[in-house]
Amino acid sequence: MYTITMWTSFVLAALYLLLIACKFKSLAVSIAVIETAADFFADSKRIIIVPIIYFIMAICVFSLWFFGIMCLASVGDMTGNPSTQMKTVDRTSLVNDRIAWMVIFYIWIATLIHALNEYTIIVSACTWYFSRKDIPDDDGIPGDSDIWKGFWWSYRYNFGSLALGSGILTLVSLIKSAIDYMGDVLIGATAGNPCTICIMKCVDCYFDCFDRFIRYLTLNAYIYMAISGEGFCTSAIHAFLVILKNAAEFSFVD
Repeated sequence: MYTITMWTSFVLAALYLLLIACKFKSLAVSIAVIETAADFFADSKRIIIVPIIYFIMAICVFSLWFFGIMCLASVGDMTGNPSTQMKTVDRTSLVNDRIAWMVIFYIWIATLIHALNEYTIIVSACTWYFSRKDIPDDDGIPGDSDIWKGFWWSYRYNFGSLALGSGILTLVSLIKSAIDYMGDVLIGATAGNPCTICIMKCVDCYFDCFDRFIRYLTLNAYIYMAISGEGFCTSAIHAFLVILKNAAEFSFVD
């Protein structure tokens, strides 16, 4: 087994070195991309205010949502237990359905806030990349980023596309949670049958890969959307084609 493992590792390492040799130009491009990204962050230190702003916004939204759902959860007939000072709320199915919808919409809004944060940083990176580089800078790094343009574009031009992308991510997350719940129910119903556990683990693994793929594609769709100004669906298709055409560069950068 040690010998087989050794020769397998040797073959895989040789294939990897061959891949790097054949894609040496792609590797050089990827290194240049990383160097340019480092220059952007060094030249745009104020970019740190973007996640801070959206973190404060997320806290405010959560506070309002939590107050609202607590008010909704208290709607119903209350029965108390004098010995424990605890009360039980008997809610109707309509109230329970509205609580479920509030949870779903909060996940959507939280995902949208995260998308707004990402898109603002993406636009600032695009404005820095396409800015003039022939004008000398005080810090020695040519180029200027416009962070506030990212805020403006995200709400003025691309808010609907960001909401659509966030809705897709929310739907995928809900389906993944439903599959996890059904898997737990099936495993419990079959008393921990090893075959059932294996099948559910495979399903969970496949859907987790699908979830990561959708999130990766959505992020690249936001990038293409910031550059081209097109809608989410068109940007997602074009971003997918760009990734396929430049698979080596994307892999090396990742």
